[in-house]
Amino acid sequence: MTKQTHANHWIIFALVVAHQLFSFLWYSPYLFGYRWVHASGFRISDFPPINDMAFYWPFIFSIIASVLLCYAITFLFSRFNIVKTKEALKWSFILWFVFLFLNLMTHNLFAQRPIALTLIDGGRDCLIFLSTGFIISTFIIRKSK
Repeated sequence: MTKQTHANHWIIFALVVAHQLFSFLWYSPYLFGYRWVHASGFRISDFPPINDMAFYWPFIFSIIASVLLCYAITFLFSRFNIVKTKEALKWSFILWFVFLFLNLMTHNLFAQRPIALTLIDGGRDCLIFLSTGFIISTFIIRKSK
């Protein structure tokens, strides 16, 4: 019987904050913001104003998605005893590629969106999965074993 792993909620909270800050930087004008807006076919004027609740829904959903991602990876890594860094990175990549990137690519191909859009969004998600898997395997799973 394996020892039960309990998620460290402070580490999960820190990861969720890190996801949001990293995403803010990723989609900022300093990195891929203008390329993403252009590839998605939007104009800056297409986005709702900051005083409209529609502006905040993507951010709220992003926070919920980050929380669920962290707890899901914690559960899976604990269940399959993934504690080594190399294993954590390998399985984080596999989870990202199979469950997220291939679906994102398929959806964007059917929607006839530019490949740049898929690469920008998928690249951010890949780095989030890899860093999350590394942190969880190092500071939650390994510490509880």
